[in-house]
Amino acid sequence: NTGYALKDPNFKIIGDRNPDYMLGLQNTFTYKDLSLSFLLDIRKGGDIYNGTEFYLYQNGLSTKTLDREQTRIVKGVLRDGLENSATPTQNNIPVRPSVQNEYYRTGAIDADFVEKDINWLRMRDITLSYQMPSEILKKTFINALSLYVTMTDVFIITNYTGADPSVNGTNASTGGAGGTGFDFGVVSTPRGLNLGLKIGL
Repeated sequence: NTGYALKDPNFKIIGDRNPDYMLGLQNTFTYKDLSLSFLLDIRKGGDIYNGTEFYLYQNGLSTKTLDREQTRIVKGVLRDGLENSATPTQNNIPVRPSVQNEYYRTGAIDADFVEKDINWLRMRDITLSYQMPSEILKKTFINALSLYVTMTDVFIITNYTGADPSVNGTNASTGGAGGTGFDFGVVSTPRGLNLGLKIGL
C-alpha cells in the first residue's frame, strides 16, 4: 500500500447540469426624451464541473494546493485483505504532497470539482437612449434621430467559483446539449460598450 486512495472503476452520476429554472426580465423606463432599458438573466440550480480547477489542482497551480508542504494521512482503509471486512485497517501512512507529485494526480477526484446548485443573476445589457425632439428636426430631411449607449454583460452575481457559470466546454456537435455545464479553460464573457446613432428618414 502507498497511502493513496484507489479509484473506483465504476461510473457514477456525480451531478446534474440542468437548472431548476431560468428567467429573463426585461423592462424599459421612459422620462420625456430619455429611455433606459435592461435585460436581467436569472438562473436557479444546476451543477457545473469545474475542469479548469481540476487541471490546476493536478498540476499544483491551484490555491487548493498551497498546503502541499503539510504532511497528511488520506482518509480510508488499507488494502491488506481486511478492506471488505467488519474491521478494516485504517490508513496510517503519512504522505507529503510537495515531494510526492502523484498525490494531486492520483488523489484528485472528479466529483470533488462538481460545484452544486449554481445560481446567478446577470445583467445581460443596459441601454440609455435619447430621442431628439421633433421640433429640432422639422427643417431637416430627418424624421427621427436618437443617440444611445449600450453596455453588455454589465455584472454577474453568482456562487460559482470559476470564471463564468454560463460555460460550454465543447459544443452541440458532441450530442445532446453539448458541453453546457463543463468548464474546461473557458474564459468569461467580456463586457462590451457600444455607442450608436439611429436615423429615421
